[in-house]
Amino acid sequence: MSDTPKQSPLGVNTLSGLLQDQGISINTITADYVGSSNSVGNYIYGNIISSTVLNNVTNAIRQGWVRYNAGDITLTTYNNLKAIGSTTIPALGNSPPSTYSGSETYNIPYTGQNSSYGYVRLFPWQAYIEFGTDYSAFLGSYQTAGSFITYSNNAIMTMQNSLTFLAGTYSNMNDLISSDITGVSLSTRVFGQDLIYLGKALDLTTISSFGLPSNLLATLRNVNALTPSLRIALLSTGLTIEEIDQCTANNNVTTHQQQLVYSAFLIIVGVDLDEINISLNCRTRGLTSLADLLNPIKMFPNSYQTLTVPVYNANPGPTNSKTYYPIYSGFGLNSNLTTPVLATQALPNGFGSRLFVILPHAVAVAADAFSRTMQQITNIKNIPIEKFAQVVSNIETTQGLTLINTANIPTDSTQANAALALVALGSGPFNTYTYSDFFGCMSGLPYPWITINTLINQIQSSALSTIYSNLYIATQGSDPGLDAAIQTQIDLANTEIASILSKNATQAVQLNQLWSSTATQLNIEQRARNNGLPANAIYGYPTTTYGFVDNAANYAKQTQPNMSAQTLEAISNPCNLTGQSLIGLVRENRNQARLSLVGIPMYNNIPEVLSNSLSSELIANGTLGQTNPESPGIPAYPNKPVDANDICNDNISRKYLTPKGNFDIQTTDYVIDGVAVNFGTPVVPGSLAGSPYVDLIPPELNTLYTSDVLLSSSPSIADAIENVITCNCDCWVN
Repeated sequence: MSDTPKQSPLGVNTLSGLLQDQGISINTITADYVGSSNSVGNYIYGNIISSTVLNNVTNAIRQGWVRYNAGDITLTTYNNLKAIGSTTIPALGNSPPSTYSGSETYNIPYTGQNSSYGYVRLFPWQAYIEFGTDYSAFLGSYQTAGSFITYSNNAIMTMQNSLTFLAGTYSNMNDLISSDITGVSLSTRVFGQDLIYLGKALDLTTISSFGLPSNLLATLRNVNALTPSLRIALLSTGLTIEEIDQCTANNNVTTHQQQLVYSAFLIIVGVDLDEINISLNCRTRGLTSLADLLNPIKMFPNSYQTLTVPVYNANPGPTNSKTYYPIYSGFGLNSNLTTPVLATQALPNGFGSRLFVILPHAVAVAADAFSRTMQQITNIKNIPIEKFAQVVSNIETTQGLTLINTANIPTDSTQANAALALVALGSGPFNTYTYSDFFGCMSGLPYPWITINTLINQIQSSALSTIYSNLYIATQGSDPGLDAAIQTQIDLANTEIASILSKNATQAVQLNQLWSSTATQLNIEQRARNNGLPANAIYGYPTTTYGFVDNAANYAKQTQPNMSAQTLEAISNPCNLTGQSLIGLVRENRNQARLSLVGIPMYNNIPEVLSNSLSSELIANGTLGQTNPESPGIPAYPNKPVDANDICNDNISRKYLTPKGNFDIQTTDYVIDGVAVNFGTPVVPGSLAGSPYVDLIPPELNTLYTSDVLLSSSPSIADAIENVITCNCDCWVN
């Protein structure tokens, strides 16, 4: 597979064309409806203007601007002229809806020449601003926008997800930032030092059964600490050699055997204990017998009073998901751990029940509680104790940070919502950004111009057409009463539009909603470009183009509605080799991602370094040999002029004017050539016969999910047969 997109043949086609300023343009269908404008004083009407009553009112607005600049009419008259229908159906007056913030610093202000062709002209003018005349600048802005979208959306969705993050399972900030180590002891430095002093005496691999004497015996065996004195002590309790081996292996040790091992531990004191501690590297002070290494109060002489054990709350309460209880109170066991109510909450048989007949009662309860509290630490059984001790000793807490420990979720929702209001300003899910928020006017996404054009044609009246014709004539007059003549027609137009509203309420409401949505999106688009694209940025040629083509691998997989893949298809020229190559390139990169899931390589990588033979020639001669295309035996392949009709495929038409696509679709809705789609799921629900690879293809690469977003890229059976016949019929004849 190609190392970078520009190293595939389609990538070379795309790169070569883009370097020659070919392949990308303003969406042609969008231009057909809203027109085109390449300067503030120039506008070629589209269908929404030219094929509706808006033609003459737009002519009148433009002529009114000329008259105002000539001093023939007042600003009031001109403002009234460009606001016809604004309080009823602004679309029938080509006036902006109230949702357009034309006074904002990031907007195209609806004043002066900007307003001289009416509201619709703002969109082709914005499209021209987005595309410009410099390919490098456009490609650079596309990459910059992509970085802004990714970076911003990551931040937005993080803040959005924080509003429910760990809801119901969150305990406190100390637990969160320490992976629950502070749930064992908040005094981490002292607790860590006690752990370090223990050396290898605590085996975390068996922490779930901590307190069993056989665990400690197995630990001693692992560090070669089964001293002669310990063996004698074990034998003295009545254990046989075979039983001792069984106990040291910690394998199916009976309760009676555990009791005998514990009795032996009580015998190991003084120099016998010191000898074992040396092997364990245990320097804990105050140990009087080997049995003390099963007693938390002895094992943690400095931090035992800080040890806590959680009781998990079925329903989060004042203490969220956990309520912590000290294991010790003062110099002895916390009596709360043995109360019937708490015992029922913690374990069916209470803390320590598994050890009661083996260890003294207080030791059994404390050991079991310590085992439980340690197990709340993720992956604790797989961590070497000496590493763990060093880390614990340096864990930091929220000491002194009282404001961050008060909520039932770790994030302050007030803070998060306030921040979202500042940065979540796009049109995507949860106000994330899409590529339409930067290039929507250019791509036509997600503006509903076709529906708007249809509705205007449905509700416009012949009376309004006549009024607008008279209005345009009035703006061309020259008598002193020009203001009054124009205002008379404006008043008639507003009256007629109000009448249309009363007669076509349903359609008028829909038109007003769509008209307002165009302004909302245009606001978003202009603000996004102001915030996300640097002013007067300089994008180097040709490196910007290289980067754009290489980013095709990322753009290709952004197949959600209004994102990069759909936008690129909408602005790629379908009647141009470069445009088609760009569409093909993003499809190729999606295929490469799919094939990599099953380990199938592509053979499309064009080397970006000299071949060995050319390198040898270069080294030997100091120059690269030139191949003569007219040399005998070397066929010549002259470049054939490309006919646009040969390239432009009707199946690749830029159809986008409204956003489409939804990943949340029932797979049962899909059929291919009349046959229900098979995803490899079990025939009988709940059976084990289904394929384990049902979810292999992620949604953004699943052509069924993206079929409403992207252009068709899989021919039907009939088209596939016809394609083979068309491509190969001459060969068959020959």
